[in-house]
Amino acid sequence: MRVKGFSVQIPIDWQRFSEGDAVPLGDGAKFTILHADPKDDPDINTASVVLSVQLGATRLLLVGDSPSGKRLDPSYPPGEVEGFLIDHHRTDIRADILQVGHHGSKTSNRHEFLEAVHPALALVSSGPKRYGKTVLPDSEVIDELQRIGAKILRTDERDANCPLAHRIGPDTGPGGCDSYLITIAP
Repeated sequence: MRVKGFSVQIPIDWQRFSEGDAVPLGDGAKFTILHADPKDDPDINTASVVLSVQLGATRLLLVGDSPSGKRLDPSYPPGEVEGFLIDHHRTDIRADILQVGHHGSKTSNRHEFLEAVHPALALVSSGPKRYGKTVLPDSEVIDELQRIGAKILRTDERDANCPLAHRIGPDTGPGGCDSYLITIAP
């Protein structure tokens, strides 16, 4: 596969992948699986796959919808997947860029976890859709990201047509209200 003129190889014959699997993507690039637990749980987010992506000198942490527990203030101790990552991969979760967990929800993004990751850039993919009584991101999570000094890019603040309560994202693609393209220099 070629992406922006570079050759990228991803094994397409995987039938199974596990925590600790590292996949080379080309010169100075790889991803490592930090969490992959398909346990039977009523909260499917606990099965989120977490990847640490190394692109040259830049590290990204992709956490998907990985939870830390109930909707609590970020000052509460991390649990569930975030607690696991701190306990088992503390040095591996340090990243320059964080895809903020669960669209900036208080179900993720505990202070201790964000402090351990300590991203320079925090990406929050969210839109105007209600999740029950909540519209994400939660202000407490945004405040916590600001407190740790991360520059925050939010998809819900990017499009002049937001917030339209009946949709997430523009008609031309997925994401909150719009997407960001981030170029990482070699």
